[in-house]
Amino acid sequence: MFADRTSSITRPLCATARNKHSLRAPVKSLKPVLAAADPTGHRVHSLSGRAARLRVQGRYREARPLLREALRLAEDFFGANSLEVASVLNQLGMLGKYDGHF
Repeated sequence: MFADRTSSITRPLCATARNKHSLRAPVKSLKPVLAAADPTGHRVHSLSGRAARLRVQGRYREARPLLREALRLAEDFFGANSLEVASVLNQLGMLGKYDGHF
């Protein structure tokens, strides 16, 4: 009886996992559309992501100019008090921590 209850519980979870996984494909296809609607925001996100990958690889000197450019774009496009600017500043702080500046 316990096995029957377990299998009935896991069935909806499996279905949910399949549905959750199948929703990823449309999100990927929206990236070019979102980039066209918000090219500067997409550029900020792209620069930040590339800088984060470089930081993980230990390539700090290459990451810093990308984050500075992302910060300049984010401040110009979103404003100095935006979450995007805060995110880039946080990444610059993390880079400084790993680079030994703090």
